[in-house]
Amino acid sequence: MSGRICDLTPAQAEKLRRLRVLLDETVAQEDIKIQKDFAEFEDYWILKFLRARKFVVNDAFDMILSHLRWRRTFAGGVETITFERIEKVVRGLYCYRHFDSENRVIEWVRMGLHDKNTRDLELTQMMVVYNSEFGRRYMSPTVEYKTSVFDCTNIGHKSLDIQLGKFIAQMGAENYPETMGRLVVYNAPFIFWASWAMFKPFIDPVTASKIHFCNTIQQLEEFIPRSKIPTWLGGEDAYDYEYAFAEHDAEVFSTAPR
Repeated sequence: MSGRICDLTPAQAEKLRRLRVLLDETVAQEDIKIQKDFAEFEDYWILKFLRARKFVVNDAFDMILSHLRWRRTFAGGVETITFERIEKVVRGLYCYRHFDSENRVIEWVRMGLHDKNTRDLELTQMMVVYNSEFGRRYMSPTVEYKTSVFDCTNIGHKSLDIQLGKFIAQMGAENYPETMGRLVVYNAPFIFWASWAMFKPFIDPVTASKIHFCNTIQQLEEFIPRSKIPTWLGGEDAYDYEYAFAEHDAEVFSTAPR
């Protein structure tokens, strides 16, 4: 059984029930804002944390409680991160557009536009969290994951931001587990291949199986139809990447499979 909401063993279902009871009792004693955040936690979202902790109830409980408290402290509260706060660092860097064959929203990231020498680290970290929150809006009990395409065209040393990368990896693992359905790394330079060969043996096999490297439009088409691939990657979608962020994402979200 996969451990997803419609594919639970009796033992997994019982652990979900126990965890829900523990959380309900504990969160009731927490700050009202934490209670409000937890009120949005559907069972399928709680199961993500359970799967991340191998269905050990106490470990998943600690992870969720830590996440809820983090939401209150990061950048003054995750809900306070608005597009207006991060606008100067986000435009052109990424967007959500289209859905793949499994109804997962596609996140497009142009890594070559990132410059570690000029970026504002705090604002960029806020952008990453904002992006994670927005991606969560596309998920549901039937579509739990997203597909991400990292375009490495024109990437150089300026774009290889180890400090930001560590933040993304840790923040994602601790606060948005089980959200990556597929990660496609497109046109990666040699340094990526060398690093991947070095670290792959230490990566969880399930996670490693979700990561794919592509160097041609034909390889990318194995995952996404050419009609949905941007023209700047050789596809047919002529969408202008310099979009009006809020309007565009609202439009994509309104068409998301639920």
